[in-house]
Formats: sequence, C-alpha cells, structure tokens
Amino acid sequence: MKGAPHTGGRFLFGKIFIVLVAFALLGFFNGAIGKAIGMYEMAAYRVAPSAERAAMYGERHFDARHPDLYDIDRAEYFYRELEKLDTNYPYLYHQLARIEFLRGNFGTAMIYINRQIELHGEGAPNSYYMRGLIEGYDGNYEAAVRDYAHFLKSDPDSWA
Repeated sequence: MKGAPHTGGRFLFGKIFIVLVAFALLGFFNGAIGKAIGMYEMAAYRVAPSAERAAMYGERHFDARHPDLYDIDRAEYFYRELEKLDTNYPYLYHQLARIEFLRGNFGTAMIYINRQIELHGEGAPNSYYMRGLIEGYDGNYEAAVRDYAHFLKSDPDSWA
C-alpha cells in the first residue's frame, strides 16, 4: 500500500519481538530478561527520577520471589538513590539494614535499623524483628529477645 510505507517494518518488528520474548520466557537467554529490565530501569530512572520509582525498583531487586531479578547490589543502588530524594521514606532504612545484615555487616545494619525505628517506630513494627535478628546474629541475645517480644506484641500470630 502506497500510503503506509512502514507497516511491513512494524509487522516484522512485532514478530521478532514476540519470538525474543518467547525465547526469554523459555530460558534461552539465561538471565537476559533481568538484564533488559535492569537497563530499562536505569534509563527510566535517569529520565524521571522519583522516590516512588527508586523504592519500586529497589523492592523488585530485593524480592526473593523473583530470582531472575534478585540483585542485592542493584537494590542497594536504588535505595541509595531513594535516600538522596527522601530520607523519611517508609522502610528505607529497614531495607538498607537488611542489605547490610545479609552482607554480615551487623554494626552498619544496626545503625540503619535504629534509624528506621527512630523515624518510624511503632509504624514499622517488623523493624523490631529485624533488629532482634541483627542482635541475635551479633551475639546480643538479651536485646534480641526484647526486640522479638516487642515485635510479637504487634503480630502475636506471626511465624517469627
């Protein structure tokens, strides 16, 4: 058709895109989908940075339910970006504490979780659970018991 010169190209691109997505879903690119999402996130964040976007991307990479996207370094990057934009964002310091805890940096994890509790206290009761976890792994068992007990007051049926 003379009036629509690009229609064939769009159709071909659409077919190629569908095939690539199918291969990615079948696992042919071994982690390529995670890399593609990571590239998109970086571009989108640079174009339109926001606290909400940084938090969303940080959470995406710190969620074990999505193993192809789990990336503690990428999560930390977005939480650090979030910290630049909004130091009072809910669970910001809780998440940074979790990252440091997983790396075995209990002292730094404690600084972050104490900051979280200082800012949000009873509004983030599971931060007491996190602090108890840090204290327990650091050998401070009495403090851990107090923080676990404090957490359980807010959620007595918790598996924790």
